[in-house]
Amino acid sequence: MNLIPAKNASEENMAQFLKQNRDIDEVALRADGYVTEVDARLVGCFILEPITERTYMLKQLYMTNTELLKLPALIEAILVLLKDMHASKLFINSHQTMLDIILSALRFYPQSECELLENYPSNNGKWWSYQLV
Repeated sequence: MNLIPAKNASEENMAQFLKQNRDIDEVALRADGYVTEVDARLVGCFILEPITERTYMLKQLYMTNTELLKLPALIEAILVLLKDMHASKLFINSHQTMLDIILSALRFYPQSECELLENYPSNNGKWWSYQLV
């Protein structure tokens, strides 16, 4: 599994991926996102939005149905990417029970109150954080 900045992905692969996944915010993905490549085809994407200099929020995490079993590996790869970026913390807003289970297994911690997240209200779902350093 390769993580590629979306702006560096082949135009042909991006067009095919976006055509099959119309709910993805193409503008945001192309500007600040990453795509996940498996066997020369795009199977997922995500955006890391900075909250502070070393704190990020994972947005628009998506994986195709055929590759969902690789979701834990994708999250671990994102953590490695963040470590390489010298990040200290990652926040994720989960809207699915299965993702909650994966995040718990990967030692993310549920967040009930966090002043950094005041600008990111969520009426549903659950906030999680991971301390990188």
